[in-house]
Amino acid sequence: MRRWPLLVPAALVVTGAVILFVPAGPPGASGARPAPAADPAILAKARTGDLAGMIAEAEARRRARPGDPAASAALGSLYVEKAQLSADPAAVRRAGEVLAESLRLAPGGNLDAYVGRARLAVVTHDFAGARDWALKATALAGRHGPALAALTDAYVNLGDYGKAGKTLQRLLDHAPGVAAFTRAAHYFDLTGRPRRAGEALTLALDAALLPGDVALTLHRAGEVAARQGRHKEALQAFTEAVAVVPGYLPALVGRARSQAALGRVDLALRDYADAVGRAPQPHVLLELGGYYHSLGRAGEARQQFEVLAATARLGEPDDLTLGRYHAEHGDPAVAVRHLRRELGRRESVEVADAMAWALHKAGRHREAMTYAGRAARTGMRDATFAFHRGEIARALGDVTAARRHLQLALKTDPHFGEAEAARRALAVMGAH
Repeated sequence: MRRWPLLVPAALVVTGAVILFVPAGPPGASGARPAPAADPAILAKARTGDLAGMIAEAEARRRARPGDPAASAALGSLYVEKAQLSADPAAVRRAGEVLAESLRLAPGGNLDAYVGRARLAVVTHDFAGARDWALKATALAGRHGPALAALTDAYVNLGDYGKAGKTLQRLLDHAPGVAAFTRAAHYFDLTGRPRRAGEALTLALDAALLPGDVALTLHRAGEVAARQGRHKEALQAFTEAVAVVPGYLPALVGRARSQAALGRVDLALRDYADAVGRAPQPHVLLELGGYYHSLGRAGEARQQFEVLAATARLGEPDDLTLGRYHAEHGDPAVAVRHLRRELGRRESVEVADAMAWALHKAGRHREAMTYAGRAARTGMRDATFAFHRGEIARALGDVTAARRHLQLALKTDPHFGEAEAARRALAVMGAH
């Protein structure tokens, strides 16, 4: 078996900035790479997948085998797949029901149910729960690919990047394939190596056959391209993902962002509306409301924020989204409280950046800079992170650092959401 080594220099273990290496190009290369495009034959084959039909067959199998924990676990895993692709609350509920049934029937040694619960916990943002279920699975089968993939996802979302890298290495060693390569790509993107991410995604796309795998790979490719300001490439990747799995929510939202970055207002609003109509998730409502706000359409922005507030009251609190909302459109002190709670659950770079911005908006600039530094610890190239750090530096009177970070934001993506604000700030400081 070919090995895909993960190199961990001792100097970097302390910070958790683990170095991945996929042998496809010279070590250390970090430049941009075009998003991989799917071969038409792959797309055609992927479109023949029938998740609904597979679920119907698994439901029938479960009815025919009452009391069979394996039948319930298999059905639950298919509903998790549906939930990942569509964010359908009914699929989330059904997955939870049948996986719980499987565990009641076989509470010990039920590997497939453990993995299913771990994957479902990632969908519902219970990342500590995802870690715990995945650890139970890997304790049973340390080389089991799906268990290692779920554990990698849990550690990444918790912000435990050192353990994420080590777990990913085990996944690459024991189960190289779509799950391993797409996660390697995400890790490369997270650690500021978009070229490596593109190489890993090319490997993933070559190995992908199932619709969900193809759509996930294309969505990841779109994310990598968009983060580097290559929005036309991102748009193509997101569009292909939606063609493979119609209604694939992450790709619909990604396509809306790319349309917005390209100045295609009507198309961006259409995709956002489609995404919200399918599943009114809080972070999508916030994005759409923020986009309306940027267009000067205050009434429509307010409508989305009102739906966001109602959704938050009805469901589990999404402290990251609510923190971001209050930092930009509400009370920064409330934002800080939400984000403190979120940091109690996980310490990812996304949460650190959100806290930095909330503290800045609350006038607590020195504390904000501490969190901005935490957000930058993996080296991820993100224009919004750089913009936030630049504005915090400007508030602290550090003009040199402010210029450097604001220029980096525009270099990374000249069309990111706050690009005009970055240009205005540089103009005020006498730098263009």
